[in-house]
Amino acid sequence: MTPTWRSIGNGAKITLGVWALLFVYCAVMAVYQDHEGLVNANKKLTNENVQLTEKIKAFGVPTEESKEKAHRKDVRLQLGVFLTEGNTLQQTVCSKNLADCTAARRRWEAKIQIYLQHNLDPIYAQRFSAHMTTLGVTMDEIQGDMNILNGFINELN
Repeated sequence: MTPTWRSIGNGAKITLGVWALLFVYCAVMAVYQDHEGLVNANKKLTNENVQLTEKIKAFGVPTEESKEKAHRKDVRLQLGVFLTEGNTLQQTVCSKNLADCTAARRRWEAKIQIYLQHNLDPIYAQRFSAHMTTLGVTMDEIQGDMNILNGFINELN
């Protein structure tokens, strides 16, 4: 009877060994298949994302970059309007009466200051206001303000 149990024991060892190998193989295959599924799903989503991004660009939906570019353009245009106002101020009011010119210049500068504070980085308003009292002659101050506005326009290109 002893030889029979020994042969059953070896058979059980072989069976357990084969079963353990099959178990490890199946576990590895399950992990591998899950990984492959995730990789394929990731590729599919990446391609879909690229296609949707291209469609958004094709339809002209504004991106952050295009919004910033449009904002800078709007600011440059408004600064151009301020330059025109300054030029008009020099040629009309300031050519007639110095007191009226000073008051009109202060209103013009205040309007620019408010615009700069609300539409650009605060440093622009600080740079503009730092210049406002450095010159003594009103016509020269207006020209100095206009030079600063031109500089801002160039910076925003």
